[in-house]
Amino acid sequence: MSAATESPDWEKILPLAHTARVVALAGKLLALEKPAGIMTHPNKDVDRNFSLVRAAYDHERERYHWSPASPDAPGELFLLNRIDSPTSGLVLAALDEETAAQGRQAFANGEVDKTYYALVLG
Repeated sequence: MSAATESPDWEKILPLAHTARVVALAGKLLALEKPAGIMTHPNKDVDRNFSLVRAAYDHERERYHWSPASPDAPGELFLLNRIDSPTSGLVLAALDEETAAQGRQAFANGEVDKTYYALVLG
């Protein structure tokens, strides 16, 4: 497989928390595995080291942003959903604002099914 057709190593391109990983990619839509104990996004700048992505966060646009390592690498990631800090699961994100708007509209229109599982001990 040539370098041009290989898929990028998203864990190296995106400034993800060391325990987070990309589990699926469809166009410019990503599914990220968020482990329990980290925040989907920082509530304050001091929370950045405890969040899914280690980058600045814009609450108004619901996006992370950073200086990309190369000109063809993304420099922003738009969140489509959130999961509470103690909870693990999938977080959907978009690599551009247009994809984010379409994804958010799908959530608003009820076109996205969510399934919650709980594991209870004791």
